[in-house]
Amino acid sequence: MKKIIKSVMNQFKVGNIVEGRVIKIKKNEIWVDLDGKAVGVIRGPQIGNEKKLAVGDKIMATIIEEENELGVLELSTKEISGLKVWEELKKIKENKETIKVKVIEANKGGLIVEYKKLQGFIPSSQLASDHYPQVEDKNKDKILDLLKRLIGKVLEVKVLSLNKKDKKIIFSEKETELEKRKISFKKYKVGDIVEGRVVAFSPFGVFFEFNDGLKGLVHISELSWQKVEKIEDVVKIGEKRKAKILSFDNSKISLSFKRLTPDPWQEIEKKYKVGETVLGKISKITPYGVFVELDKNIQGLAHISEIPEDQKNEIKVGNFLKFKIISLEPEDHRLGLSLKL
Repeated sequence: MKKIIKSVMNQFKVGNIVEGRVIKIKKNEIWVDLDGKAVGVIRGPQIGNEKKLAVGDKIMATIIEEENELGVLELSTKEISGLKVWEELKKIKENKETIKVKVIEANKGGLIVEYKKLQGFIPSSQLASDHYPQVEDKNKDKILDLLKRLIGKVLEVKVLSLNKKDKKIIFSEKETELEKRKISFKKYKVGDIVEGRVVAFSPFGVFFEFNDGLKGLVHISELSWQKVEKIEDVVKIGEKRKAKILSFDNSKISLSFKRLTPDPWQEIEKKYKVGETVLGKISKITPYGVFVELDKNIQGLAHISEIPEDQKNEIKVGNFLKFKIISLEPEDHRLGLSLKL
């Protein structure tokens, strides 16, 4: 008899995992019969994810106290639930499935999120383009402020990495976005014309959003046939436009505005000839020369060596002067000018 009692006592030590049957469910309490040998209770935050239980259901739990103030075992399914979630996430990662997580906190490196009471992390680099903190000066406080705005939001992510030993889970919203893009890409081909709007500027062009929420880049060189110095002089945020698809590169789309209009340089030799004199408006002054606007779509360059010393005082933006065409290269969109008439 003593051996039996000792065996039962050893079975119900703190840290042991036990299995029982639910005998009563109250608010924030689940009472469990452990094979007639003992009774335990799971309370409050120790309930874990066991919310859909009914009387008579089998349940596994960890002993956290051998005898509480009620004289019964204090149990927890929190750790057991966590183990189940780890196994679930492992299968989700293997199957490359998408899940939803909730943002509960933000730091300068990214977002802390929760999935079935397990916490994970989304680095800023793994956020979708809509949520990535675009800060020109890379100010960490500004980045954090933008990330904090995502607290409370539910994001669709993929499991990027799992480290059960260190209890680290890394999620990626970017991977989900890339997968959606690849599916949407199948609807389009190079050369298609799409309608959308300008949603953001970057130092190298503008981001253009069109059907299905797809975004592509219109490089600064594809905004206009004219040389673009300031993007905002050519296009505005929110402006509705049409664009031509130039290429797909994995998840990236390259687009063009200028290719929807004829290339004015293709007809330039019909309009201008080497050796002739033309009236041009100085549009920009640089250390190596001046850019000259001959008409709305054509600009030429007068190198500094082609500007006589006695005419340098006439070089002012907006001034109209007579120039001689000294070279014409339509394929490279270049036209050379000289003030040496």
